[in-house]
Amino acid sequence: MILGGWVESVHLSLHLQEKSPSKQGITDLIRLQKSLVPLMKKMYAIDTARNSESQIIFAHLTNIETVLRKIPESPNRGAASTDPEKGLIRLEFQKDSPLPPDLIRELREKVYPLRQYLISV
Repeated sequence: MILGGWVESVHLSLHLQEKSPSKQGITDLIRLQKSLVPLMKKMYAIDTARNSESQIIFAHLTNIETVLRKIPESPNRGAASTDPEKGLIRLEFQKDSPLPPDLIRELREKVYPLRQYLISV
């Protein structure tokens, strides 16, 4: 159930990112979702010696993880500077760059087979 929810979340996030590439929140969500793959792989690795379904899921997760590793980590987003003459503190925030379309496509190509497999099981 956890895996199915995660797959649908990634699938929907990729769809939304393709429709609105400039929406930073979606990019941030995709970056956060990549942190769950190692945990899910551990859950399925326990059972891969006995269960062919776990082997298939583990292989799909490994393929997805390969693409997710290409997504750069979110850099430090803020910096502060002062203007002593005016007595001001200025906060400047950086925006992460959106995911490139080719990376979104590659990730979608890896997520889709797992999604279809989970639907069929």
